[in-house]
Formats: sequence, structure tokens, C-alpha cells
Amino acid sequence: MFDIIIYMDKSYLLEGVKVGFNRGLITTFNLVKIVVPVFFVVTILKATPFIYYLNILFSPFMKYFGLPGEASLVLITGYILNIYSAVGVIMGLTFNPREITILATMVLIAHSLILEGVICSKIGINPFFITIFRILTSFIAGFCLNIMLR
Repeated sequence: MFDIIIYMDKSYLLEGVKVGFNRGLITTFNLVKIVVPVFFVVTILKATPFIYYLNILFSPFMKYFGLPGEASLVLITGYILNIYSAVGVIMGLTFNPREITILATMVLIAHSLILEGVICSKIGINPFFITIFRILTSFIAGFCLNIMLR
């Protein structure tokens, strides 16, 4: 019934595992270089009044997303830097799964805005328009998730 026999050389499979493992280690190291320092900075900031004042300042706006004021640090970090720095901030602060879902969605929609704005301008897209569009889309998604996840 099956005339074709698939033959895989064991050395080819072993080489693939070695390459995959090495690339996985490199990727893990690159992520750790971002996440761990951000985590430590946020942990230190928790010992200062900074997080308290951040909470007071941003609570009125963040309530539309069902988030505490300190969640603004996650958004600002993710919007300006990248997704992995936002993960470091999330790890450093205390959020419940609902809040993490809302924050992750918002940051995934609008992240690395400065870098990606520069890229957009290089390819002929208006960076101001795209940045505003991504931030507004992020806010709309956060607002909708706040309603849906109640």
C-alpha cells in the first residue's frame, strides 16, 4: 500500500536538535538580558513612593480598563521599549490574571512605538498616524476586554 519509505538519517536529526537547542539558549539569554534588569528596577521602585504616586496619578484613566494606576508603568514601558520590558514590569508588580490579560493585549497591539515609527517613516507610512492608530486601538481593546472579563 505504501510504496514510499521515509528514511531519516539519525545524524541529521541530532544536528537539528543541537542547532535548535543552541538557538533556544541564545534567544533565552537575549530575553533574560531585558526582562531581569527591568524586573529588578521595578522591584526597587516598589520600595519607594514612586509606585504609590504613579497609582494616584494614573488611577482615574486606568479605571476605564479595569486596571490599577501602576499598570500604566507596564503600558508606558511596553509602548516605548518593547514587549519583553513590559513582561519584566508585569513580573515585578502584582496583577491578577484578568489584569495581565488586558495589559498583555494592549501592549501586543501597541509596542515599540518609537522604533516601529521610524521603520514606518522609512517605508513611506505616516508614523504619527500609525502610532496614534495603534495606541487608540490598544485603548479600545483594553476597554472592551474590561467589559467582557467582568
